[in-house]
Amino acid sequence: MQGHTPTVEGLDEKLALHYYSRVAFAKALAPLLESATPGGRVLTVLSAGVHGTYAGWRDDTAISAANYSLKNAADGAGFYNDLAVDSLSREHPTLSFTHAAPGFVNTNWG
Repeated sequence: MQGHTPTVEGLDEKLALHYYSRVAFAKALAPLLESATPGGRVLTVLSAGVHGTYAGWRDDTAISAANYSLKNAADGAGFYNDLAVDSLSREHPTLSFTHAAPGFVNTNWG
């Protein structure tokens, strides 16, 4: 729940974990999944259809400290993940890509 926390690359830790790592993982596995029988599938569970659009996506893609909030980080990660799943599905048309929302999880946290 901390604020903007940059990695050594200058990315926010939450965006690195919630978005960039998912895309890197899917891109790295795509060639292996393409050779799978039956065809490979990628399912990413984040916030599909539940998040808003990060308003600053054109001017501040990385969500800098100046524009940082938990809402912007959550909306940015979900929005970017939607776009990545769409883009990856076009790059790898033999694979199935899905982005889903987890739904309610019964814990004491929320």
